[in-house]
Formats: sequence, structure tokens, C-alpha cells
Amino acid sequence: MRHPLPASIPKRRRVTIYWMLAVLAWCVVTMPAARALEIRETRWGFDGSAVPGRLNPLSVLVANPSATAFDGTLRLEQNGGLLGYVGTPLVQSCYLAPFAARWVQFFPFIGDNQSSAGEEWTLRWGNTAATQQAVDGPKLGPPARVRLVEGDGGGDNLRAARSPENQPNWRAFPESLFPVTAAGTDGLDSLALDHAPQRWEPARRQALLDWLRRGGGVHLYPDPTAGGRLPEFAGELAALNSPLPRWQVGAGVVFRHDNNAAENATLPAAPELRENKEGTSGDLEPIFFRALASLTRPDVNWALLYTLSALYLLALGPGHYFFFGKRRDYRMTLLVFALGVAAFSALFAVIGRRGYGESNQIWTLTLARPLGEGRCDLTQWTSAFMTRGDTYVFTQPGAPAGGLFSSADTVEKIPGLVFGGGRESAFQAEIPLYSARPFTHRAVVSAKAGEEDGGLRLRTLERDRGGKLTRLEIDATPGFLAEGKFTRGWARHDGWMYPLRTQTSGGRSFLELGPAEKFQTETDYFSQQAMSAASSIAYQKKFRTLTELETSMAEMLPLVVARATGGNPQARFRVPTRAPDGPMEMDVFVCTLGVPASFRLAEAHGPLAENGITLFQQRLALPDASRR
Repeated sequence: MRHPLPASIPKRRRVTIYWMLAVLAWCVVTMPAARALEIRETRWGFDGSAVPGRLNPLSVLVANPSATAFDGTLRLEQNGGLLGYVGTPLVQSCYLAPFAARWVQFFPFIGDNQSSAGEEWTLRWGNTAATQQAVDGPKLGPPARVRLVEGDGGGDNLRAARSPENQPNWRAFPESLFPVTAAGTDGLDSLALDHAPQRWEPARRQALLDWLRRGGGVHLYPDPTAGGRLPEFAGELAALNSPLPRWQVGAGVVFRHDNNAAENATLPAAPELRENKEGTSGDLEPIFFRALASLTRPDVNWALLYTLSALYLLALGPGHYFFFGKRRDYRMTLLVFALGVAAFSALFAVIGRRGYGESNQIWTLTLARPLGEGRCDLTQWTSAFMTRGDTYVFTQPGAPAGGLFSSADTVEKIPGLVFGGGRESAFQAEIPLYSARPFTHRAVVSAKAGEEDGGLRLRTLERDRGGKLTRLEIDATPGFLAEGKFTRGWARHDGWMYPLRTQTSGGRSFLELGPAEKFQTETDYFSQQAMSAASSIAYQKKFRTLTELETSMAEMLPLVVARATGGNPQARFRVPTRAPDGPMEMDVFVCTLGVPASFRLAEAHGPLAENGITLFQQRLALPDASRR
């Protein structure tokens, strides 16, 4: 058989050429599949903008124009210059049949301290330049007001879905892109509906109801295709059916607009994202992470270590040369040097050794908002400390629709991956030996049987003529206010912050007003000075026990409340949230020790000790007798 290559070429070179041709052939065969994808459209948030300091949806319309199916992963990275990327990449599995297209959603963290101007992200589905595409960064904006429209929202369908003349204040948002969990709706303020979504699966209907119960606003308009009648809802969304012009659903409000033109003139003011030119970063994640990490930081005697290091350099440097440098017996010189190194090494090992009782631990600060029916909306800041270097995978088993994870870092490159996709969502992190890895997590969980979910109920409320509270009693589910669990609480009502304490009477425990001299206006509670003092706590103290961390929460609590209400004056951007409706509503914050079982994370290596602090936030509607 004659070789296709000339015989004059050496055998070794011919083998090399054959290998090169084989690799080229493989590339030719596989490249069409790798290059098959096209990114046809990207949408940030609900109205084209992202809310700073939150996890925001990024919807990507991916198409496969080839005759070969694509079965792989999409990877979203935030560009970080010389670092390659910053934060942790987000990964989604994706299958596309030939000539098919579908929407894929990511939920990246958008920091308050980063500018959207010139910011760029990259979407990858391979390792070559041909298998990636740049994605423009978002413009920053307030929580969105959108109108839900039918269709998949792609291309011309979305552009054609304009609000009718009787709904001029609403931007269109395709119902197919609504998140399947309320954890992904932090960027949504209010929603207009003129029809009942017919193609939604139960998880998406439950997500809308959870978002509403958390404090959202729904505006119902007549359906132009149904003779001008208001839409009727079934199943999970039956709570939207009522003849009243306005009614509460949990902490949310539903408005009924029978006369569109008249009602549009009285719509609540649209939220505005106000920039504070003198404000610093409003991201509270670094502060919370530092406080949690301090719980596993050993109390090393650094002064002694520095002194020992100086003696080591002097003894084995100029000291050794002065005493032994001129000796002719080099063996003695080397022996003394080796013994000196060994002695100092032993001292360093004893003084700086581990042995402070460390074990694998997870410390969590949780903001929990009860939604009713045993469900709770969670925002968690976690620090996972590991005594063995490895790759760890964290999940939220208590969330039926999965959770949303992020390293919440917009400055440094964090080794790991964030997996999305419902129940498959997870945070994979590389954690070195005796190190902690911080991350944030959003989820809606279902409480386990017999577990306390923090549900509160107003029992007694009295006010003076000026509207200030004079008596307040709030009942809680049994066991929630047990001794050693409740730490402190606040009630936010009509511009005032009232401290709460526990009281027992007739065999029941309840919350009541604390000392009158500690009442504060919201302006004082969220003052620049108060926020600065609270921010400095995590940088000034080391918390060795949960009790110490809880004690400092008395000063850090305004930061968590500010995160829940958008009241942080230090922030570069003030993110608006729906405040309690004057004397008609009240926000109650209750801080407790520990992490309920359904709130806890799971790790693939096995059970881990998890502890921390939980701050429950619940909005209570006040009875008619208390409204003045």
C-alpha cells in the first residue's frame, strides 16, 4: 500500500502529520455542533434594567440553527479584566433540538458599587472564541412595574405587545419569562393583569402568589377579549378574585380597576431609584460575611508570632554567622543551623497551630418573611468553614422550586460554580484547608411538620390622638417566643420604630411594646450615624460565640432591617420598597437564635453543623378600629 505522503518525509514526521490531520478532522466534525448556538435576544430584569444589590433575572433567547441537536451547558461570567472573570460563573444545562429556540434564565447578583456603564458579561457554551458571545451589562433601575402579556416574548412578538391606551404606565413582560420561584422576583414592584395565565405550571402560579404575599402589588384590568370583564382566576391564584376595589393578600395588595381611564389617574406613584452622590456602596454582604466569618477565626497570638519571627531572622541570619561563621568545623555549623531551624519550626507550630476546637461549620444570617401556609421567603448570608480542603456542593432541600445562589462578589474571582435550574440549583465552591467561603442564597421553603414558621397575629392595638402607639400585643405561634430563643424585636408603624419585648400572661407568651424612652422615628433609626455605627461593628469585633454575635446584632440589626426596607442612607442607590400603608399596616421584625430545620442547607459530603440568627419580618394589616 502506498502512503499518501511522499516517502522522502521521515517516518516520525509522517506520524506527527497523521496525528495533526486526525485532530483537524475531529475539529471539523465537532465544530458545527459547538458553533451551532445563536444568542438572538437578551433581557435584563423585568423592564430591561436591574435593581442594585439584588439577584436579577437575565433572560437569554438561545437558538440552534443547525441540523445537529445541542446538549450541553451555558456559562455566564462577569468580565473582570486581568482576572478573567469576577464572582462565580453561573451554569445552566441546555438541550436544543435542531432548528429550535428557547429562553434560558440566569440570576446574577448586581452590586450597588458597580457601574453599569461599559460593564460586560460573557455567555459561553464551549472553550473557543466561536462558542461565546458578549452580553451588555444592565442599566440600573428601581423595581419594575410591568404588564403580563401572552406569548413567548421573543423578537417581534415582544415589540408588538404594547400597552393599550387605557394602560399607558405599564411596560409589557411576557408571561413565559416569569420566574418559577418568588426568590427571583426581587426586581418586581407591581404587576398588571388583564387575563389569567393559561400555560403556567403550578410552580409559576405559586411563585406569583408567594411574591404577592411577600409584599407585591397586583392591578387587575378588564380583559379586552372577554367583553371587558375582569379576569377570573382558579387554583393557586384564586386569591385574586374579589369584588372589593382593594384588598390584602398577605403583605401584598390587589387593586381592582373597573374604570381604566379613571383608575389610571390614581395609580400609586412609580418607584424611583435615587442616587446618593455622597453615598458609599450599599452592598451589605461584605459586612455580614465578615461578622459570620469571625465566628471561626482563631485567636492567634500575633504579637508573639511577630516577635518570634524577628528572633528567627536574627538568630539564623547575622547571629548564626557571628558565632559560627568563622568555625572551621563546618559540620558543627550546619548542625547548629539545622537544630535552630527545627527548634523555631516547633515553636511556630505550637504557637500558631490549629487546635482551637475547629470543625466543619456553617454560620447563617437569615432574613425570613412568612408567606402563610407554612411557606417562608428566605434571604440568607452564609459562611461555610471547612477544616479540609475540597470542593463542596451546597443545596437547599427545603425549597420545592429550588434556590438561587451567588457568591455576591463583584471584585474578586471566586473559584466555583453556581448551578441553576429548579431543584438542581446548587453552589459548588472550592474551599481551602481551614478556610471559610461566604455566599448568599434566596429561596422559598416549606416548613416541616411541627416547625415554627414565625407566624404573627395582631391581638391588641391602641393609639393616642397623635397616632402614636400606646399599647400593642402580638401573638405568635406556640414555641416561637420560647425562653432562650427570642432576642429582640421592633415594630415599624406610621413613621415610628417601636422596640418589642416578650410577656407572659395566662399561660401564653406574646410581644408587647418595650420601654417608651427607646421609641425612635424612622429617620433617627435609619440615620447616617446609626448606619455607620452598625457597619463598623463587623470590622471592630471578633464574635467567638453565637451569644456574642447576637449581642452585637443589637447594633447590627438596623442594617438587616435596612436591607429589608431599602432604608440604608449609606447606599449609593436607595432601593425603594413598598412601605407600610400609614396607619393601616405594620411591619414587625423579630430576631431569634438558631436556624429552623427547613431553612438549613445541605452539603454533598454529609450533614454539617449549622447555626446562626434569624430575623423574621412580617407585615400585619390593622383592624378597622385602629385606622384613623
